[in-house]
Amino acid sequence: MIALLLAMLLCHPAVQFGCGPFTERAVFAFNVHPDFPLAKFAAGELGVLQPGYARSYLTVAYRHISGIGLDAQEQKAAVALWQFRLGDNDSSGAEATIKSWVDARGKALGVAPTEIDPNRNISTANYYFNYLNCNPDSFQTAVKNSG
Repeated sequence: MIALLLAMLLCHPAVQFGCGPFTERAVFAFNVHPDFPLAKFAAGELGVLQPGYARSYLTVAYRHISGIGLDAQEQKAAVALWQFRLGDNDSSGAEATIKSWVDARGKALGVAPTEIDPNRNISTANYYFNYLNCNPDSFQTAVKNSG
């Protein structure tokens, strides 16, 4: 009986992956959005357009292809929308806002500037999670009310 079980296991072994990612095929391009950084796409570096891109990407591509393009403010707004939709909470203005709060805090309390991470990291044995804990607006409000 043991020999029969051993023979069955050796004849039909289960597929074992050494390490991740556990995909059956290689992925070289995104299907729903262009490659990163998205600011280049908004500026007109379109690359190869995929038909599955979200409408916001296809609209920007259409404007560039038709010769209308986007001005700097429109590019910035498009990138902000895409980052929000993709869950990228790190905005370029956040660092300056946090620095202004650290400077105001240092001036008010007479302490040296410290590193501030607005994100909260939670990790256990089974998962790792990161979320935005303090929005840039909260730092702006703190600076405004400190003076």
